Amino acid sequence: AADPAPPPPEPAASEGTSGLVPTDWTLCETPAECVLVVTTCCDQCNGGKAVAVNTKHVEDTKAMRGRCDNVACTKRGCTTKTNCSQGRCVIEP
Repeated sequence: AADPAPPPPEPAASEGTSGLVPTDWTLCETPAECVLVVTTCCDQCNGGKAVAVNTKHVEDTKAMRGRCDNVACTKRGCTTKTNCSQGRCVIEP
């Protein structure tokens, strides 16, 4: 018997978080389509991470974050902006 076909390749992903978000979650045409989503218990200003995603995938991205019971975060503030660059939502440096 023939070996089963190999699984399809994983979709490309965008670096972001405690995991990766699928690239199609970051597709955009205008900056207004992009939003920052915190993907760890603490935000990106306080030791955690965030990713820029299309507004259609905010809830999908939030669902990737685990439980955050009894997690202590620092309370520093910062300004993080998103943009649409070359068809992808990005966090501006």
